[in-house]
Amino acid sequence: MSLKDRLTDDMKTALRMGDKIRLSTIRLLRAQIKDREIERGNVLSDEDVLEVLTRAAKMRREAIDSY
Repeated sequence: MSLKDRLTDDMKTALRMGDKIRLSTIRLLRAQIKDREIERGNVLSDEDVLEVLTRAAKMRREAIDSY
């Protein structure tokens, strides 16, 4: 199962459980992945998806530190 598929499954689970924070976080991450795919013009591999997720996590940690 690819990382994108797993995110989709996790999003469905969060939707069913009513977990709004998890749902919004996964939607944000999927949007960043989709933006990267549009930027590159092709479907991302798992390594590329992991790179996008790592970059997103780093941005969040830096934001937390600055506040």
